[in-house]
Amino acid sequence: MKSKDMAYIALKILSICFSMKAINNMTLYLSNKISSHAIASLDSHIEMYSLILTITSISSYLIVGIVLWLKTEKFANCIIPKSNYSEKIEMGNSKDLLLDVQVVAFSIVGIVMIMSSINYIYQYIGSIVMFDNKHALEGILRTFMVNLGGRVITLILGLILLLKPRKIAKMVRTL
Repeated sequence: MKSKDMAYIALKILSICFSMKAINNMTLYLSNKISSHAIASLDSHIEMYSLILTITSISSYLIVGIVLWLKTEKFANCIIPKSNYSEKIEMGNSKDLLLDVQVVAFSIVGIVMIMSSINYIYQYIGSIVMFDNKHALEGILRTFMVNLGGRVITLILGLILLLKPRKIAKMVRTL
């Protein structure tokens, strides 16, 4: 098995997971709306905005899942440099195998962290925009700012894991 093949398989699995998450969340959301007859009460702009915000947020997982599926080869080439995937992983070369497995794992975890953080930040900003009561908004903002700070940190860590997985894997080895 080549190192690039591991990245390819991991990206395909992540693509399926993101797509299934989107489908499951969309069906749960819509069944909840239908069962509570809330779709019929989309008169107010806040309810319509909330529906659009939720559906676009959920759909983003499906879009990313499809893009990952269609562009797996390109992403796999980014995760494992071309110089590495001409060599087959052999059992005797366990250091390289471990490093490549860690690189793939860190990259996949980075993608998950980025997707989760961006989705939360999008929902957070959308919720603030649609909130009408300014007095209540001030109290909610303090709580949301702490949550937003955590999501931004998660986003930064996800970007580091995605962009520098080999460096992190080597650093983990020394610990």
